[in-house]
Amino acid sequence: WREQFASPFKGIFMASCDGFTDYCDASISGWKSFNVVPKGYQPSGIKQCPATVVDSQAQCVTCKLCSGDKVNVFVEAHGSGAKYISSVA
Repeated sequence: WREQFASPFKGIFMASCDGFTDYCDASISGWKSFNVVPKGYQPSGIKQCPATVVDSQAQCVTCKLCSGDKVNVFVEAHGSGAKYISSVA
């Protein structure tokens, strides 16, 4: 999303953001973003991926929330990489 060739895909794809700075840069550039946040953190103004909500039956194939033109989406850090996500700023 940072490259010029990606610009025509704004609104189709999302910016994958690895931290708060990426999120801010993507937002300023007009991109909707997919964000990883620390476990237990609930950012305001960003929707949690429905497929990651406890007891949710949502599936990516039917949800399409991260289609690139709707909202910014977040997931809590998980798996072996979760230990590297410790702050949002």
